Amino acid sequence: MTSPSLRNLVFILLTAAACVSDGSRAAVAEFVWDEFDQTQEFRCGRSGPLLCGVDYAPWQATFSPVPGERRLAISALYYRSGSIDANLSAPSALTMHIDEAGEDDLLPNLEITYRFEEGMSIDLTEGGHSDSLFLDFASISGTAQPLYLRVFYGGTANGRPSGRYAAFANLPAESGPFTLRVPLSDIRSPAGEPPDLTRMTNLQFKVIFADPEVGSSWRATLDRVRVGSSVPEPRANVLFLTMLAITVMHTRSSLLLPRRSIR
Repeated sequence: MTSPSLRNLVFILLTAAACVSDGSRAAVAEFVWDEFDQTQEFRCGRSGPLLCGVDYAPWQATFSPVPGERRLAISALYYRSGSIDANLSAPSALTMHIDEAGEDDLLPNLEITYRFEEGMSIDLTEGGHSDSLFLDFASISGTAQPLYLRVFYGGTANGRPSGRYAAFANLPAESGPFTLRVPLSDIRSPAGEPPDLTRMTNLQFKVIFADPEVGSSWRATLDRVRVGSSVPEPRANVLFLTMLAITVMHTRSSLLLPRRSIR
């Protein structure tokens, strides 16, 4: 038969585990912005089926945190071919590809743009709990070096444009799986002013190249875009240490108590 002390110890450990699990869920204010499981495609090039330019890219309904639309586009392309697709070249992933740069001095852009339904907005900070965008790349390969990745937000006030805000991040020329973090605090106007990220109505990611070498190419696979905190909330760890200390104290006290003899 299990002793009362052992039963109490097991109960405390199970309670601690449950509290830590629940505390971890409550502490992590993270959500997936897009995991690209809805099929979408845009292709163009000098011999492609579509003319290049954002004006030719169709919008498609997407189930982002707020009901809205996503548009994939390639602009200023002088490559032999280019494509950007979701859930086609790779399942549940965004694939971007440009091939054989020409001699023209252009800046090709690969764009992913989101806009929400009229009157809808999202608090990108999750009440102040989130401070970063995370882009989970599966791979990057090629001979063309991106100039940067730009995160762009066209701010609005009372339904009208009120500013242009952007953050810039470097992308490697080649890499295996990695996560690119873009702090929300980096999103600023040209004058250095921060936007109101608690009522966002649109968001854009753009990979920009500058004067790529003739014949160069580039390919990237993006698994998902997340919003979350760069520093995990400490509540779960504190709770675990507290429960562990209680468990140790309880065990020591149980061992020190004199046992009664049975007559």
